[in-house]
Amino acid sequence: MLEKSLVWYASYGSNLCRDRFLCYIQGGTPQGSNAYECGCRDRTLPAEDKHLFIEHPLYFAGYSRRWGGGVAFIGSREDKHVNPKSSTLVRMYLIKQEQFGDVVAQENSVSFPVIIPWEQVVEEGKKDLIDSLYGRVVHLGEREGFPIFTFTTARKFEGYTAPSESYLKMLINGLKEAHSYSFSPEQVWGYLADKPGVKDNYNQGRLRELVKSCW
Repeated sequence: MLEKSLVWYASYGSNLCRDRFLCYIQGGTPQGSNAYECGCRDRTLPAEDKHLFIEHPLYFAGYSRRWGGGVAFIGSREDKHVNPKSSTLVRMYLIKQEQFGDVVAQENSVSFPVIIPWEQVVEEGKKDLIDSLYGRVVHLGEREGFPIFTFTTARKFEGYTAPSESYLKMLINGLKEAHSYSFSPEQVWGYLADKPGVKDNYNQGRLRELVKSCW
């Protein structure tokens, strides 16, 4: 399986938005961010993208200088600080293994290359590679013969952090692109409204306005 050069990268935060993700592939500054991304060494566009649900809870915590607020992470079923029954909407991009490592490097502001021990991640389910916000690589199964990977945090936060409006709008736009055929604006609002980091920090009326402004 891992002899193939392509892997699915499953995104659940701002990279749900294709234009934002392509800044990691080809370089550029995403709308709403204050950071220029250098892009991958290989700038080949994703071969394909698809949507998926994963059985991992979504929450917002930490602080990103790129976005000026909390950012999205997924937990595992054993995490007690989030609802283990909740699922997360993701968008998968079929990219080269080297590109996945370069995206991990850019997310964590470290130098290329980041070497992914693919077989070990598959065997153990996850692997902590970098002491940074997105330093944990997670295996999520496979689809169409290619393995699915994502990254999240290994850090334990004292509490949740409100994401900035620009970050939420990027995420909402990505949900619209990937899931609008089956999700209405009201359903996207409902999906986000109960997520830790949003639930206790956003006025629900304002959240509805943000969702509608992206539709």
